[in-house]
Amino acid sequence: MSHPAEKDRTPPLDSGKKGPWDWGLFGSQARLDRAERAFQLQQERAADGIHRHAIVACAAFFLLMGPTSVTEIAAACLAAFSLVRLPKTWRTLESAFMRPVPIVLLAWTAWQCTTLIWSPNPRQGLDEIAELRWSLLLFCVWPAIRARKWMIAALAAGFLLGHLTQVLQLIGQGSSWYPWVREPDRISGWWDPAVGGSLLAGALGLHLPAAFMGKGRTRVIAMTMSIITLAAILATGTRGAWLAAIGLLVIVAGVALWTGRRRARIAVMLVAVAITVVFAAFILRGPITTRIHEARDEITRAVQHKEFTTSTGARLLLNWWALEAFAQHPIAGVGAGGFGDWVEQHLREQGIDPAQRHIHAHAHNAILHIAATSGAVGLSLAGMFIVFALKGAFAYLDRSMLGTYLAGPGFGLIGLLLVSAFDSVHLNSQSAALIGALLALAPGWIPRHAREAFS
Repeated sequence: MSHPAEKDRTPPLDSGKKGPWDWGLFGSQARLDRAERAFQLQQERAADGIHRHAIVACAAFFLLMGPTSVTEIAAACLAAFSLVRLPKTWRTLESAFMRPVPIVLLAWTAWQCTTLIWSPNPRQGLDEIAELRWSLLLFCVWPAIRARKWMIAALAAGFLLGHLTQVLQLIGQGSSWYPWVREPDRISGWWDPAVGGSLLAGALGLHLPAAFMGKGRTRVIAMTMSIITLAAILATGTRGAWLAAIGLLVIVAGVALWTGRRRARIAVMLVAVAITVVFAAFILRGPITTRIHEARDEITRAVQHKEFTTSTGARLLLNWWALEAFAQHPIAGVGAGGFGDWVEQHLREQGIDPAQRHIHAHAHNAILHIAATSGAVGLSLAGMFIVFALKGAFAYLDRSMLGTYLAGPGFGLIGLLLVSAFDSVHLNSQSAALIGALLALAPGWIPRHAREAFS
């Protein structure tokens, strides 16, 4: 995945006036200079250690999108290696902590812990808060951030391995040799179908920028991977991911047009997408048709007959209950982990047996779940996180870099943001891990001594 050298594309440290977005690390030239010295000292004293750190990080990112147990082990190994290297890297970590995203995440963690005081289910709340552990990837990766493009490549390769398990499922589902049991109309490989759809919406964001705006070999690789990922999303049968993929395609195509890319290139990519969808729809016509008919039937039953026992109907009802919880507790919410218990109590107060409804621990919508459990305070922190995460992802990408894989993490975050309308992506271990990985790969600012590509 080649791209123009970062050192030629990244603005100098004193690149113009700093705005209100640049608080934290960016607000102090002294901090910038201190970060530069820390990375220079690491390069002088532990160059071999940086190489080893990068190799371990790449290996972890390659395995990160495997089955849940593999994801946990890969992250644990990277964290352990980072701790071992801490005597050589501790000076670099000030600049990791003082960026806007980690500061907001720290505030978010503090607020989530505070809401446990009034949560009806603190144990579930602790489980939800535990997913914040994936934000530690920002610090585990930071000392070796010069290898960012290789980490992006490793993450993409890990997804490719997952696609292979989808193909194996398509060939051998039901056979004794295939280890993952899935629904016949949900071809998701080693991922859970719903979670797999969310993950692949993020994966699609890795590839689309280079596919629409790249050049040469990078564009060919990105177009191929985009086509594979689109087919994989269709195969999962995850309808929310289908809609998120459409939204992401529109956004990336819009950015390509806005940046003045050749319309012929955009047209080629859109034609390739159309052919992929048609071909995949033909191969998977049975499962896809089933999922479409189910969605239409379930929505009709929910809207016209007020039947909310189906999958779609239950999700609509969960969204509505989240709005009601927010309306009753607009400032502080019902507390982390308290959504399911609040719904049960709310139904009893209305004279409805909770056993007659499908109640989940989350609202199947990240923003609505945050509103219900954390109130306006949580929504404000979540909004700040989204703004600073995307600002950091695109802060130092010029138009030429938008056509490289360096733009992938930012668009991957957009893909996850879109699919969060259908899933609480921050509460699932694998999607939370992907969020942490993409944040680590889109730091917004990289010290000059860490900008050269790792080789």
